[in-house]
Parts: sequence; structure tokens; C-alpha cells
Amino acid sequence: AAVVASATYSIKTAAEFEKLKTRLNTMYGSVNKGTKAFNTFNKIAATTPFALKNVVEAGASLKAFGVDAEDNIKAVSDLAAFMGVDIVEAASAMGRAFSGGAGAADVFRDRGVLNIIKMREGIDDLSKVTLPEFRVMMKEAFEDPTVGIQGATDALAETFTGRYSNMMDSVDRLADSMGQKLLPIAEKVVTFLGAVANEASGAKDAFDEQIISLETGQMRLG
Repeated sequence: AAVVASATYSIKTAAEFEKLKTRLNTMYGSVNKGTKAFNTFNKIAATTPFALKNVVEAGASLKAFGVDAEDNIKAVSDLAAFMGVDIVEAASAMGRAFSGGAGAADVFRDRGVLNIIKMREGIDDLSKVTLPEFRVMMKEAFEDPTVGIQGATDALAETFTGRYSNMMDSVDRLADSMGQKLLPIAEKVVTFLGAVANEASGAKDAFDEQIISLETGQMRLG
């Protein structure tokens, strides 16, 4: 039972990783670029208290907003830890701020991030700065070690929750490695069972048609 459960989990994990990789390949328009992005996100997930699936979702959100996902995924993880939210929500907040400026950064306003930028820059009204200027201010605030955002993930990773998340990521990577060897076999089994099901469905449809034909004929004779 333990072996079957382990094999099942490995196949499921490998299939999930395969789906994530395929999504990135489609988003980046290239297998090489998608694989590179997946490896980058995988490394971030391995050292942060965020699951790989969520890190990929965060990266996809950043890319959708026009942000360089690979270069900013670590900053987003720090931002998420600092704000006390999931990395997907932090990525969405960063994306909106990047594309719409301070006026679109509702989450940043609620979590005090905009106030940090104001204090750091000595500006009372961020609506008076241009979008390119705000982007620079935001990036510098995220990378400033004195602000408290940079390195927030590292501190969270040292908690029990962080260690547990990293442990589960390690388990998933091991399961993926095992599952990749089992996945081709599972795919053949699924394909075979699908063909059998289709044959059975076709036979049932043919049988039903014969019954209907016989019943129609009897009605006509009657």
C-alpha cells in the first residue's frame, strides 16, 4: 500500500510539474525560455516558504503585467513575506503598481508600502511623480536593506512554517524525479483505458441503436 501510494503521489506530482512547465513554455513562446523560467522559480520555491505552484502563478502574474518575472520573483517573495500575504497576491499588487503607478497600488497603500516609499523619498504626494519615476522608487525601496522588505523571506524561512514548506518542496522535487520515470508508463495505461472505454461506449451506442430499430419495427408492424 505504501509503495502504491508513493508511486501515485510521484506520478501526480510529475504530471503537475509537467503542466506548469507547459504553461510557462506557452507564455514565453519557447521551451528553452520556459524551462529556464521554471528552474528559476523552482529555486525560489526551494528557499522560500511558498509552494512552487504559487511561485509559478506569481511569475505568470508579473509577466502578464509586463514585469520581468525572473529578475523580480525574489523581490516579490520578500514583499509577500513583509506584507504577510501569499506570493500570488504580492505579485498582483506589484504588477498593478508597475503598470498603473501609486494610484493603482491599493494593496501597497493598505499594507504601508506606499508610506515606506514616501518616507524614503521624502515625498508627500506620489501622484505627482511620473510612472517611470515611481517604478524606480519602488524598485529601490524593495532592494534597500534598511527598509525591511529585502530579506523578509529569509527571516520567514527560518520559522517552522517556512521550514515545513521547504521540506515539502524537497519532497515534491524528489517525487517529480521518480514520477518522470513512471509517467510514461502511466500515460500508456491511461491511453489504453481510454481506448477501451471508447470501444465500450461505441458498442453500447450500436446496441442502443439496434434496440431502437427493433422497437421501431415492432411499432410499425403493430
